[in-house]
Amino acid sequence: MTTRYLSTGQMAKYLGLSKDFLLRNRGLLFIEGKHYFNPAGINKLLWNIEAMEVWVRGYDNDTGVFGNINEMVDNILGG
Repeated sequence: MTTRYLSTGQMAKYLGLSKDFLLRNRGLLFIEGKHYFNPAGINKLLWNIEAMEVWVRGYDNDTGVFGNINEMVDNILGG
């Protein structure tokens, strides 16, 4: 069975980012309940691997939102 969630340190290492970047961008780039969870009784965040991989790719198939503004403009202009 594949692990679906990683701690902040594990996710930072997995993505090649800093823990500070992940924590600073909670509520900005990353949405609680989608990208990360804060389970009651556990003193750490758990990050959703699949949602974070979608963020890295820059497109969310569920919402149709591009993470990269240049990609969005190109799509609108048909380029």
